[in-house]
Amino acid sequence: MNTMVKYFLLLIITLGAGILHAQKNFEIRYLGNMGIAVSHNDSTILIDALHDFYESDYLQTDEQALKAILAKQAPYKKIIAIAVTHRHSDHFDSAVVTRVMNVHGSTLLVSGGQTMSLLSSDLQKKFTKVTDSLTIRINDRLKLHLYRIPHTYAARHAAVENYRVEITWNNFRLVHLGDADEKDEAIDLLKEKPGVMVVPSWYLSDKGTELLNKVKPGKILVTHISPADNALYKNEKLKSEVISFRKYGDILKL
Repeated sequence: MNTMVKYFLLLIITLGAGILHAQKNFEIRYLGNMGIAVSHNDSTILIDALHDFYESDYLQTDEQALKAILAKQAPYKKIIAIAVTHRHSDHFDSAVVTRVMNVHGSTLLVSGGQTMSLLSSDLQKKFTKVTDSLTIRINDRLKLHLYRIPHTYAARHAAVENYRVEITWNNFRLVHLGDADEKDEAIDLLKEKPGVMVVPSWYLSDKGTELLNKVKPGKILVTHISPADNALYKNEKLKSEVISFRKYGDILKL
């Protein structure tokens, strides 16, 4: 093998290794209550991740994470989208969202009209409103889909617009249910098996487990857990791996 051929082979191997190194895996970080940050390479999507103190049963947004978001520090240098499942204060706070949008001005902000109504008129102009369902193709590798599903405790919250948030990013799929009721409508039209499904803690019930076993996600992240709650949040009937997200710093690498 002559010197020139060896050089080109070495160059190809080096470039290939560099590409593989640059393509980081997906990381999911817990930011409080049901708030998560989904990161890939230098880009991040936030779901229900920006809210202030509400009650002691609900963890507000991690203060250190919020500082990193406002300073555009890794992994929050580029926030592609902020998706909100519904308007309740343990999932969304207009003041915190406004602070973040003032720094990340080109970020897509998407939710239902009830959430939008809590924002200033200036921020509403940057808002993408969902009615029943909406698919947003951000680029050829990434799309968001929001789909309205029933909020839990219908006797009190039947009028609340709660949305299932779906991320399809390359070959990775994540589904976030927000405060979903344990009804068949929660999984309507979920035709593709998600790699990760983010659910509230009450989905470890018999009915919730039945629904999750129909979807068969690769992993289930259990959230919406009170800081004082020491339950294991396991169910032997579940066919998927179950992971509890309950404290700041919890992270899942895929």
